[in-house]
Amino acid sequence: MLDLARVLQGKDGKVQARRLYEEVISRHPDNAEGHRRLAEMHLEADDAPEAYRLAAQAAKLAPRDVAAHLCLGHACLKLGRADEASRSFEQAAVLQPASLDVPSMVALASLYRKAGRDQEAIAYYKRVLDVRPGDYECTLSLANIHADRGVAGASQAVHYFRTALQCRPSTVDSRSIYKQMATVQTTIRSWKDAQQTLESAVREHPDDAEVWRQLLSIYEQLKDSKGQYHCHRRLVQLGAATAATQTSYAALLLSEDRVREARDQLSQVIKLEPTNLTALLKLAHCHRQDARESNLEEARKLYEQVLSINPSNLEALEGAAFCARKGNHLDQAVQFYQQCLKVNATAEGPLYYLGDILYRQHRHAECQFYLSRLVETNCTTDYKTGALYLLAKSYVSLDEYEEAEKQARLGLALKPNHPHFLFILALVKNRMADFDSSIATLKKAFLHLSSADSDNLKVEIHDWLAQAYERKGEYTNALAELSLALKQEPSHVSSLITQGLIHMQMKDLEQAETSYRKALAVEKNHALALVRLGCCKLLAGDLQEAIQLFQRALQQRCGTVALPRSVKGSARIYMALAMMGQQDMDGALYQLTEARKSHRNFEHLCSSGKDSIVKGECEGLVAKLRSMSDLDVTLAQAWQLVELMAKELEMGLRDPSSQAGKGSSPESAGQGPAREFSASSPESQVKAKSEVSPPVADRRAWVSNPSPPSDAAGPERRQWMSGAIEAKEGRAAASSLDQGRKILLAKHEMIDFSQLTQKDCLGSGGFGAVYRGFLGTREVAIKKLFCEDGGNISPLQLEELEKEVAALRSLNHPRLVGFIGACLQPPNLCIVTEFMPGGSLHHLLHKARTPLTLGTQSKMAIQVCEGVDFLHGHAPPVVHRDLKSLNIVLDRIYNAKICDFGLTQSMEKTHITLKEGGNGGSPRYMAPECYDCKGKITEKVDVWALGCILVEVFGGPLPYDDCQNIQQIVAKVLIDKQLPYIPHHLPAGVRPIVEDCFQFEFKQRASAQDVYSRIRLLGLPEG
Repeated sequence: MLDLARVLQGKDGKVQARRLYEEVISRHPDNAEGHRRLAEMHLEADDAPEAYRLAAQAAKLAPRDVAAHLCLGHACLKLGRADEASRSFEQAAVLQPASLDVPSMVALASLYRKAGRDQEAIAYYKRVLDVRPGDYECTLSLANIHADRGVAGASQAVHYFRTALQCRPSTVDSRSIYKQMATVQTTIRSWKDAQQTLESAVREHPDDAEVWRQLLSIYEQLKDSKGQYHCHRRLVQLGAATAATQTSYAALLLSEDRVREARDQLSQVIKLEPTNLTALLKLAHCHRQDARESNLEEARKLYEQVLSINPSNLEALEGAAFCARKGNHLDQAVQFYQQCLKVNATAEGPLYYLGDILYRQHRHAECQFYLSRLVETNCTTDYKTGALYLLAKSYVSLDEYEEAEKQARLGLALKPNHPHFLFILALVKNRMADFDSSIATLKKAFLHLSSADSDNLKVEIHDWLAQAYERKGEYTNALAELSLALKQEPSHVSSLITQGLIHMQMKDLEQAETSYRKALAVEKNHALALVRLGCCKLLAGDLQEAIQLFQRALQQRCGTVALPRSVKGSARIYMALAMMGQQDMDGALYQLTEARKSHRNFEHLCSSGKDSIVKGECEGLVAKLRSMSDLDVTLAQAWQLVELMAKELEMGLRDPSSQAGKGSSPESAGQGPAREFSASSPESQVKAKSEVSPPVADRRAWVSNPSPPSDAAGPERRQWMSGAIEAKEGRAAASSLDQGRKILLAKHEMIDFSQLTQKDCLGSGGFGAVYRGFLGTREVAIKKLFCEDGGNISPLQLEELEKEVAALRSLNHPRLVGFIGACLQPPNLCIVTEFMPGGSLHHLLHKARTPLTLGTQSKMAIQVCEGVDFLHGHAPPVVHRDLKSLNIVLDRIYNAKICDFGLTQSMEKTHITLKEGGNGGSPRYMAPECYDCKGKITEKVDVWALGCILVEVFGGPLPYDDCQNIQQIVAKVLIDKQLPYIPHHLPAGVRPIVEDCFQFEFKQRASAQDVYSRIRLLGLPEG
């Protein structure tokens, strides 16, 4: 039967054969061949379960039957029994190594691969290739196995992928093979091979975007901009460009300065993905490359958009700071750079540019803090040399020459013979009266100038060479250097001043004055030019004009390399000489005392010269005065100064108050009795020597405590004295600013500056800056005044400080910021108030543009009106005079309070008279009467400003937001009689209230009480 079944099976009689096999195994259940043959037939019929059962029985009955094991293996494969299939095939191979056919070997290799037995799989695939060379599936499988091995199998993988490409059937797509082969080539960083592979792929499949993207990534690795450009263009043509590829395309275009095309690509990305930070930042960079103001503004908006999504994005913070810096919004730039340092405390750019900006703002302590931090970091050489250069300039500006020299030499250690550091070193030598060294160093700097160095540095070197030669009395050489400087830059102010100084030394006052006036024609308030011109007038005997010029010089800011602090000290010394000529000895003594605070060399000479004055050995002092590098005095003037120094010393010896707090008199301190001025006194000894000076009229009698000179002597004379006077517990203490001027503080309100921790700068203005900080553990706002010359402040600063402290102490209301205390320790003069974490109303509405509910708007409007009503409810009314949205501050839930009482004034009688020069508030918010410097204002100026704030609170614009300067505002208010814009969308009832605030005639304007009551009666939702 078996023989018949075999014959029928071979002659397509499979049905009859099957029946015979079934009959065989039914009659002979232990017949292995019958089971196997029947299993093979079921396997062909795709009946895997029955095939498995029969094959398993056949293998059991005939364990050495190779065919039975092979049949069982294939049945197991169809049933997904991989392990069992592997065992069956392995058993067949063991029984008869050459027994496995190609399908069995392929199947066993696949099983090995799935089981992670790559070596066995590779062996069987190779056996298949030995039997059937060029088998596509086996070749591809071998390629994939080697590819999975990473770098170790990469070369073999590439070989098999290439073979697979050659032997693949025509129906098989080659794309996947190319892509896989390129991927393997990239793992071994064979970028060029990968490039060739993918270029072949795109030639065969030019519309496959995925292959183009993969090729693009290879070109990016190879930095092949031409190839990248080609890929990007093709992806755009295929409509397959993604936001990522368009962004990288834009970066490529930017690198080739094709800014407009880059901008177009990025704009498309942002339209699709408005929050794509990479695209936003690159588009901002596009605008930054065009430094026009409009483009900087666009860049700023984009950076702010990024920061609204991610406030800690360092690139956006630096970009926003850059825009603010280039737009000359330096305080805003400082804030952004400080935010950068919160993200990365060692960021090089922010540290450097903070130092640069603060140097330009004459805030040297802060400048040096940031630059020193930068130098201490592991920053790049360029940043370190830049920081050292700025540090050197800062120390020169403060007359701290030893420290300046140290920084310059550190810079020269990094960059030997760098002309900028040599220049600073030469300048230091000049200021320290080492003129030969200064000349030699300047010549060395000139020799090492490169074509990249600015022409301005060449002019500066010629100018300082001239100054050094002038100091040595070599006027011919000095004039030759000046000729070179002025030929290159005819309006160079410093060279014109040096020219004038040489003419003065040559006794040609007329030519000297001409040079100084030329300098002032270029820069009308140049402090040193004013001082030098004043010296001319002083020598010509025009004392009053000289004093006026010195006063003007003192009103200017000093603190740069060209204008160090000593310029103001020199102005005070010359003013003292002029006042001596006017017989104003009190004023002269005051100016001499003040000069010592800002003129380092003079202070050193005064301190070291006391013994010489007492002993009457004053010739040496006179010689030293005349040899000072930063002071020019004649012999007669030098003797006059020594005489004044003697009087100052006499004052110190005779004034009992000079020993206050020491617990003993001069005698008990071992100093001997106080000297009476007799023939042997310092004054008389100096007088005996000063007969070379012109005769001077009788001096005014000396008093034991000379008061400062009259107001005619100029605003700079006001300064802080020693600080707050100690008071008993519970009593008020007074801190004296000037004789007769005191700020009253309770003891608990007097704050030591060391108790304060200064944090972020919240804003700044002409007089000072406001910082977030801590008083102990309490979060506070610190308003710190800018002080110069060891504590001097301007009259306007003084007035603002006095008014603000007085107002804050006397005005206590929930709608006004609370006063905590003040620090009156020069130069750390500051007011400490409660901190409002919500920022200003202006920032909320116009910067953050935060959407507000009607309830929140209504609450803030009522609270601001309540605060103004409280101020005006006093008798007499208190006028704020600077109400604006910037001076309304908020807590975290948008409760509003009024701050900044620097212009606040009590309205005595019926009005306040405006001082000439204004000081009447912020132009956009000023009522019409405020523009008249002779006008009389009332509390109704606050009502006008309150109307402006109400418009802003309810979603309107800034007053006169279309005006760019004060002239345009004045024209609209005084000529066109145009009111601030009142939007039509204001809530019902608000518009009439605002219109009553905007009455040109102040008598017809609503009162604050009326506005407050009417806004409450509207019944708008609150909260």
